[in-house]
Order: sequence, then C-alpha cells, then structure tokens
Amino acid sequence: TIILNPANVIGAPRLYAQGADVKLDETFFNDLWLRRANAGATLPLGSALFGVDLAFSKLHSSLPADFLPYSQTITEDLLALTAGLGVVSGKNDFLFAVGAKRFTESIDSNVPSGEMESSDADVMAFDTGVEIRNRAALQGWDVNSALGAAFLNAGDDYELFGSTRKLQQRFNCGLNVRMISPTIGVLWARVPLISFLANLHAAHPRDGDWEWMAGTELAVAQILFLRSGIITFTGSENPDPSNASWGAGVGIPAGKLRARLDYGRESDVVGKIEHFGL
Repeated sequence: TIILNPANVIGAPRLYAQGADVKLDETFFNDLWLRRANAGATLPLGSALFGVDLAFSKLHSSLPADFLPYSQTITEDLLALTAGLGVVSGKNDFLFAVGAKRFTESIDSNVPSGEMESSDADVMAFDTGVEIRNRAALQGWDVNSALGAAFLNAGDDYELFGSTRKLQQRFNCGLNVRMISPTIGVLWARVPLISFLANLHAAHPRDGDWEWMAGTELAVAQILFLRSGIITFTGSENPDPSNASWGAGVGIPAGKLRARLDYGRESDVVGKIEHFGL
C-alpha cells in the first residue's frame, strides 16, 4: 500500500539516484537479468511538498531450444515518470500523485523452419495514488501512521504475436502504523530502544480475487529485527489458501549510519523462497 503507491514519490526534502543490476541463475534460461535505475527529488514549497521521480528498467530473458521447440528472446522496457504534490497541515500530510509509464515488449523467436519471427508491442499505462500520514505522540512514544490507496497500470490491452494481452491492473489499499520509543545511547548512536511496525493491506488484481495481507516487525535498539507476515487469497480452491513468512536481521548503528544484514523466508506452494539482504 505504501511502497506500491505513486504518492511515495513525496518524502523528506531530498535529492537521490539509485540503481540495481540483478542476475538470476535459472535452469530454464540461457540468460536472465534485470537492470533498473531511478532518480528524483522532493522539494519544499512553503507548506507544500513537490516530488518527482524518473525511472527506467529493462528485463531480458532467453529460452534455449531444448526447453521449447524453438529458441526465444524476450526484452521488456519500462520508462516511468511520477509526480506528486503534498500539503502539510499540522501533524498531517495529504499526498496525491500520478504516474505515466511507457511499456514496450519485444519477442524474437527462431521457429523450427529456421526463420526468425519478431513481434513488438508498445503501450501506455497510468498510476494514481493518495496517502494520508499522521504524526502523533503517546506517553513519549512517536506514533506515525499512514493510510493509502492506489490504482496501478490503468491502460489499454495490447497485441503481441496476434493475441491480446492485458496489463496487470491492480488496486491497493491499507494501513501502516509505526510506534517508536524514546531514544537511548547504544554503541555509537542514539536509537529508539523499541520500534514496532504493523501493516494491514488489501489488493485486488485485474481478473482476480481479493488478497489480504498483514505483517509486523519488531526492532530492538536498531540491532535486532524480527518479522512475521501472512497473505491469504480469497476464491482459492486450496484448502489452505495462505502463505506465511518470517524474517530476522542484525544491525550496527554508528552515528547517522546504519548497517544491516537481513534474512527472509516465505512458505509457498512450490517450496520455500529465501531472501538475503545487506
């Protein structure tokens, strides 16, 4: 709800740029990688905030001929521009943002006859989102909450290899609450002794049923982190339509710097999914 929302383009006054290069070692692919980069800023305008982000990503995959009757290469590009405006009123922030995305897909297939067949698609999509943030205090604790909703990937269907494909439209809504205790001195920094985060989230994908999610994270002195979560799929014929996840992390606070090593694991119908992060 908060991350997959164009309104998150608005944050503290900042200027940033970041990128990622992800390579996957897959059995079925000769080559599979993802590259992405984005840059943006949040600028204060009196009691208002203006945010903008420009992002680009490229996904490349290549299937060998021993997996299909022919070899195939797929390339997907996404160029996105997001802009938002926020109004600060006392302890509340009211945020609204829209995003425009240009999605292109290209498929090159070496068919059994030895000829190369290609098909290209080009489609525009739009995102819109709202978010309300509140900053409160309770007996010395900071209580920060956010309520958000977003509609993603609104756009027309597109043609590829003579068939109609649909954009993955999705509606998200939910609530995020974080409680932060007063700070103490730990190692080389002042950090909250306890920080507790809780999320409730609902999503409705196009041509799908509602998905319901909840998750928590407990942080102790920004050194120990414990997480748990669950997702439930409505309309599923599976007698147990829920997936659970858990995670843990350790960190080192040093002045304004933070280092964190993190592990996450999810139970899935096909087995376990693990995530390592630094």
